[in-house]
Amino acid sequence: MSQVFSDTKSTSLAVALFAVTALAFYRRVLRPPPTPFWGEDLALLGVTRDVKYRGTAVVCGASVSGTLTARICADHFDKVILVDSPGQAKTRSYQQEHPHAYLIFMLDVLARLWPSFLQEAEHSGGVRTPADFQIHHGGISIPAPHKAFPSAKLPETILLRRATLDALLHRLLFRHQSNVKRYLGTVVRLNPSQETKRRLGSVVVRSTDGVEEIIEDPALVVDCTGGLQAGLKWLPEAGYNLADNLRTSYDPKTRYFTTTFTVSDELKGRLPIPGGYSQAGAIYGFGADVTYGNTGFVITRMDNDTILVCCFGWGKFDVPKTVDDIIQHVRSVQGPGKVPTWVLELVEILSSEAQHDCKYLRLSPCSFIKYHTAPNIPSNFVAVGDSLLQLNPAFGQGCSKAAIQVTALNALLSRPHRPSYLPDDFSQTFFRRSAEYLEPVWDATKAIDYGYPSTTPISGEAHSKGAFIRWYMTQVMLAAIHNLNVSLVMFNVQMFSAPGTSLISPSILWSVGSASLKRFLQSISSI
Repeated sequence: MSQVFSDTKSTSLAVALFAVTALAFYRRVLRPPPTPFWGEDLALLGVTRDVKYRGTAVVCGASVSGTLTARICADHFDKVILVDSPGQAKTRSYQQEHPHAYLIFMLDVLARLWPSFLQEAEHSGGVRTPADFQIHHGGISIPAPHKAFPSAKLPETILLRRATLDALLHRLLFRHQSNVKRYLGTVVRLNPSQETKRRLGSVVVRSTDGVEEIIEDPALVVDCTGGLQAGLKWLPEAGYNLADNLRTSYDPKTRYFTTTFTVSDELKGRLPIPGGYSQAGAIYGFGADVTYGNTGFVITRMDNDTILVCCFGWGKFDVPKTVDDIIQHVRSVQGPGKVPTWVLELVEILSSEAQHDCKYLRLSPCSFIKYHTAPNIPSNFVAVGDSLLQLNPAFGQGCSKAAIQVTALNALLSRPHRPSYLPDDFSQTFFRRSAEYLEPVWDATKAIDYGYPSTTPISGEAHSKGAFIRWYMTQVMLAAIHNLNVSLVMFNVQMFSAPGTSLISPSILWSVGSASLKRFLQSISSI
């Protein structure tokens, strides 16, 4: 085990010394974890405001983030218009055929907004399953903390393809929220209020027939245009000066090749899946270990008797071009662990016998628009989802990140305010709060991406930035293999059920340092 993840003697001793030092100076050096909003704020979801804000909330974009935002706004505003742009619909379809992970936090949010969500998802063909994503870092199993939960049952997730989820959320929204109306068209521009530039005074939309209409005096305007990040265009055109460096970006050069296999009843009984097809959820995930290579793959069940096999990598690698190339990719991944024989057999059977559809995807660069640093954002403008922060989809956090933002938005809207206008500091407060919770996620995933030399970093940054985060997370994963408490905390952080700072609490630092010291002592005793 001393060689796993390139765990050298020097780094093992260093992490042990670091843990002891950090414990001694914890209260003076490290801030305690912030009070998690997901306890107090989650309870506010789905609660209709007694006296709603007068006027219309305009949600620009009908992706997952837009649909969730419209659902939140329905509880707080007299009327909600969800502008569904044909252009953005094409963007959504671009990623619909590739894997999506829905973390525990997101499932909690969805169940509070629509109590029947899980049942409706099952009726749509979704697979309810424990949230064990079968993670193997470099081929080494990082076990989920089943024993830490009552009856050893993890909280559930749902396995759904993105297209199925989009359709389900739209059905739920328009079935249950009667004050939400869909507008097929595109937001053309925003105009400031004639009374004060601190507010947006109108939204100009163009229908699919080319007719422009004006929505006067919007109570709230939400940019949910995803990767288009249209707010960066709309606000300057409306006279709001934004700094040139407000948007920061880097390119991990990640690519996917995803094959969707349709599994027949006859084939289900012959697939060599441990426990059988009917009990399967996420089947196997090989996470890339930068020390050994830059490729990995994921195999998972999805809705309506499908299995997705996604081959991915950073930078240059032999991207599969046909279904016949998948098995070679699975065999070629590198790490301290080996791909099990049954996984290879499963891929071979699917590739040769199941109906399939293949899709290639070059992922967009990652970006963060730091609206929280801009001094003159209109008080009734916010951005949710990828229109604010684009993470690397390889980490499976995109939809859950949007759930964090709508939870924060709902909490702010739930505060006592005048029913006429939102407070002058509403936008700034929202963006500051979003940054408080999302910047650590941005920093952590960026640190992992920077471990690959092929990544183009942010201007002025080097690949070495985040090296300590990469190193420490390796130590945490190693400790989690044998320590249930470390495994539980890491699981909760990954699921957005706890803040990332939980991983540097005194007890976790002690456990990680002790495990590293033990490996170090074992390594020198074997010399």
